Amino acid sequence: MINLPQSDSINPLEKQKYYEVSHGQRRLWILQHISESSSAYNIRLAMRINGKLDVSILTAAFQELVNRHEILRTTFTSVGGNIKQVIHEQIPTEQLIIFKDLREEKDAELLADDLIQDSANLPFSLEKLPLIRVLLVQIKSEEFIFGLTVHHIIGDAQSLDIIFQDFFTLYSAYSQQKKAELPPLTLQYKDYAAWQNQWLESEEVREQHEYWCEVFSEHPPILNLPIDFPRPQVKSSQAASHTYQFSESLSQQLQTFATRNQTTLFITLLTFFKILLYRHTDQRDLVVGIPISARNHPDLENQIGFYVNTLALRTLLPEGVTFKQVLGEVTNTCLDAYEYRDYPFDKLVSALNLERDLSRNPLFDVMFSLLGKESKTVLKIPGLEHQPYPLKPRMAQFDMTWSFFEDSHNLTLVIEYEPDLFLPETIARMNGHFLQIIESVIQNPDCKLSEINLLTPEEQHQLLIEWNQTEVAYSQQCLHQLFEEKVRDNPEAIALIFEGEKLTYRELNNRANQVGHYLQEKGVTSEVLVGIFIERSFEMIIGILGIIKAGGAYVPLAPNYPPERLDYMISDSAISLLLTQQSLVQFLPENQAEILCLDTDWSRIANYSQENLASPVTPENLAYVIYTSGSTGKPKGVMNIHRGICNTLKYNIDNYNLNSEDCILQITPFSFDV
Repeated sequence: MINLPQSDSINPLEKQKYYEVSHGQRRLWILQHISESSSAYNIRLAMRINGKLDVSILTAAFQELVNRHEILRTTFTSVGGNIKQVIHEQIPTEQLIIFKDLREEKDAELLADDLIQDSANLPFSLEKLPLIRVLLVQIKSEEFIFGLTVHHIIGDAQSLDIIFQDFFTLYSAYSQQKKAELPPLTLQYKDYAAWQNQWLESEEVREQHEYWCEVFSEHPPILNLPIDFPRPQVKSSQAASHTYQFSESLSQQLQTFATRNQTTLFITLLTFFKILLYRHTDQRDLVVGIPISARNHPDLENQIGFYVNTLALRTLLPEGVTFKQVLGEVTNTCLDAYEYRDYPFDKLVSALNLERDLSRNPLFDVMFSLLGKESKTVLKIPGLEHQPYPLKPRMAQFDMTWSFFEDSHNLTLVIEYEPDLFLPETIARMNGHFLQIIESVIQNPDCKLSEINLLTPEEQHQLLIEWNQTEVAYSQQCLHQLFEEKVRDNPEAIALIFEGEKLTYRELNNRANQVGHYLQEKGVTSEVLVGIFIERSFEMIIGILGIIKAGGAYVPLAPNYPPERLDYMISDSAISLLLTQQSLVQFLPENQAEILCLDTDWSRIANYSQENLASPVTPENLAYVIYTSGSTGKPKGVMNIHRGICNTLKYNIDNYNLNSEDCILQITPFSFDV
């Protein structure tokens, strides 16, 4: 941080029509106009108030607040292509404060919530008053819901503290019919903006400019976080949030750990965060944005306005390093950046001439912050009690924003994220991994990054135990036995439809049994191979089932195979029986197998029994043999047992929840094993 000499004091400006804007305001103006319907830059606060709140005194106090701080009654306009501030004499009370009395309404609580949420997330028009909204909703005689919304272009988090400090003083004085004693304001925000612009033209800034341009002389790689959805072309979604409350014990451990390592809690948490990003992306060149107060001039401490700059902290993590080494790298990065903290982020973006991508932010997509212990946004008014009122998330500014809040006892982490990119469980999992990093490092600060275990105990159990519990109680039946069960359950159901004709399960089973009995008489039993050279037809299914019922294994021979392949398969499989159709016999090569035509020879089969067969086949016996394509040499017969095909069928039925009403498109020939 630069130590400004006394000669660089900020001087009040003469009254004029237009005033310069600060560099931060210029950037927010541009961002707001890129997405005019966005509430991403709304600073919101809401609370439930119980007690005898005097609405008229509250109104008078806020009106005096606006009179006291010019920035609260400022709008913005473009003059000759330059953005200017316009300071108005006043904000009409009806525009500044909206009071709703819902005491007579049946659903007062629900109506009040709708009003508060809408007010908090309603976009501002930067050209029109007001850029601050106060909403007070009374739901019972001594119960109110209060909402305050300020556009970031006229305020920041510390501004809320100042607003409430002044409000407390004003309300307390007015309620006692006294004059409020507030220190006079020698400066206003417009004076700071003019001073900043003048300072940025000075020689002093060159060193800061050169430092930041050197840091980003090579453009950083895009942070490739594992996202759950395709990235939208334009950021537009309302943020979602995830909150984690650290235990008092862990909060104290972190503070002690930071002290022991001679650093701050902020730098310690930031180091943990950068390690998390590294482990999730495998990227060592990491840029994280942090907000930092620009109130580094003694005259600005009690000023309301946009006094926040953004620092892009770039750290290159060396390979094979320990946590302590990374902590040193991050510490050096922070200390160097603090030294040059006054250089406006928007000037850096302009100087680097980055290609604009509406789906991302310039330089970084993740933000990190730690807010201090003492917040003054509390009501210190006798007779009034308050508690925070939950607000729905505003529009997302970044892919993720990790915000830590520290009070006197513990830490709270709030992660705002783009729901268009991440599922809630993904963010919760990252939170869990962050805690694992903390636990590992506190136990062993000299551990290497690669040795840090990210998995939570629940994830380890899921990975090692749950996902390995793959045992399934499959049926110990053969393929034909499964078919016969369906025949018993639904004998008259339609089993086959071909060229306008139909076969029921009973009819199909009867014919297959006749073929099976015939084949058993011919010597077919377990492990005996039977060829089937047949067109798609009833006979194909009857033949396959008949072979399996007899105990044999079928070898499918496609009619469109080249003669050489057919000759090799018949010879290699040494089949002694071959089922076919009369029209296909002429295409068979000379072979040793006995031929049975299931169409013209059916009269020889029709006299056999239609009863189910007894066979010695077990699930470990062959069901069929499929020959490979032979692309790497000669085709090879692949032997498939009953257990394999039955397990596959059960898996598909269970996995896809199939039932008798479903149809499956089979686009491969029966000689190809799907």
